[in-house]
Amino acid sequence: MKCAAELEPFSISSQTGIGRHLYFATKYDAAVKQFKRVLELDPNSFLALAHLGQTYVKKSMFREAIDCFNKANAITNRMEPAILSGLGYTYGILGKQEEALKILEELINLSGQRYIRPFYIAGIYIGLGDKDKAFQWLEAANEARDPAVIWLNVDPAFDRLRDDPRFRDLSSRMNLGGQGEK
Repeated sequence: MKCAAELEPFSISSQTGIGRHLYFATKYDAAVKQFKRVLELDPNSFLALAHLGQTYVKKSMFREAIDCFNKANAITNRMEPAILSGLGYTYGILGKQEEALKILEELINLSGQRYIRPFYIAGIYIGLGDKDKAFQWLEAANEARDPAVIWLNVDPAFDRLRDDPRFRDLSSRMNLGGQGEK
């Protein structure tokens, strides 16, 4: 990613990718700085806004996270499931069950118009602390061969599930290596 960014310093994709890897490495301050750099290049980068929102959640900066998700949702006209899932996850973490469930309903309604990855539904249940439903949807994601599951072992959003034996089992069956340990 760093090499790609050096070759094309104004590449939004490469610069966002660096921030994403910093987030996965739990280098949250550096990730925030990187995503803000991307937003200086392109204030309408909904992916950078969403990833910045995820990073703010891990820093317990929930107001800022919700602001980022809301800005990203405005740019995408609330049609990007990953962003809706991130917002629902955040509301769940905050104990705002009603708001999280509204986002969940919105995603399910959206699934009537197009395919919604089970992975995104699982994210909201993780935020809500409903491990059983989170695993149910992660199993569905695995069965659907959802490409997003490759992040299972590295995404800090899954930290709430790591101590559950089902997590290690799922990770092992998906051949991700590391059996879910960070």
